[in-house]
Amino acid sequence: GEPEAALKLARELTEQRPGEFNSWMALANMADDADEALGALDRAIALLPLDVDAHKMKVDLLIRQKRYDDALAFLGSTAWGERPPVALRVKEASVLTARGDRAGAIKRLKEILADDANYYPGWEMLADFQDEEGDYTGYLASAREMVRLEPDEALALGFLADAMRKQNPKSDPRPYLRRALSLKPDYTFAGYSLFDQEMDAGDFDAAEKALAMLAPHVPGGWTEVRRIRLAAQRRQRREALDLFEALLKSEADDADMLRLALQRLEEHNMGDAA
Repeated sequence: GEPEAALKLARELTEQRPGEFNSWMALANMADDADEALGALDRAIALLPLDVDAHKMKVDLLIRQKRYDDALAFLGSTAWGERPPVALRVKEASVLTARGDRAGAIKRLKEILADDANYYPGWEMLADFQDEEGDYTGYLASAREMVRLEPDEALALGFLADAMRKQNPKSDPRPYLRRALSLKPDYTFAGYSLFDQEMDAGDFDAAEKALAMLAPHVPGGWTEVRRIRLAAQRRQRREALDLFEALLKSEADDADMLRLALQRLEEHNMGDAA
C-alpha cells in the first residue's frame, strides 16, 4: 500500500543521501518501529544539533514509549548545554505530566516562565494545569499573561474570561468574550458563554446578537437550546414551542439536550404544551 511504499522510499533516501537532515526526519515521521524512528532522529540531530523540532519529536516519541527517565536525560544533554531553548525546556513538564507528576510539572513550568515570561505556549500549558487543579487564582494570573503576550488571540481572551468567572463568580468577563467572538466568530466557548452571561444579566438583545454571530458557524442542537431559552424568556410562546418541536426531531437521541430545553420551557410555564 501507499504507506509501505512511502516508508520504503524514505529508507532509500537515507541510503542515497545520508548527509541530508530532511531525509532522516522523513524516515522518523514514517517509521512504524519506534527504534527505527529514534535511530533516524539521532542521525538527524547529529546533522543539525540545534534543530528544536527534531529534539521535540524525540522527546514525544520517548514519552509514548514511557521512557521518561531517558526523555529527561536527553533534555539535559543537548548541544545547547545548560540553557536549551524555552520550547525544549517546557518539554520537561510534558515528561513529568506523562509520568504522573502533575505537581512537579507545574513547579517546573513556573521556574521556566519565571526565567522566560514571554513564552505563550508555556503560559497556556500552565493555565490548563491550574484550571484542572482548581487553582483559580493561579489560572487567572496565567491567563492574564496569555492576553499580555497575544492580546488579539481569541483563545487567550477565552481563557481569561473563564478564569475570571472561576476565580470570582461575580466578575463580569463579557467584554473579553465579546472581543474573543468578534475575532473568532466560530469560537463555541466564547459564543455560548457570552450568550449565557448576557441572558443571566437580562440583556436579551445582546444575547441574541451573540448567538447570531455564532450560529452560522456552530449550527445544531446546543445552539437551538439557547434559541429556545431566548424565546421563552421573551414570552414568545409559539416560537419557543416550534423550536422545541424541531429539536425533538433533530436531536431525538440526546436526552440531556432535550431535558435542558424542556427545563427552559418549564421555567416560563411552557412545559405542559411541549
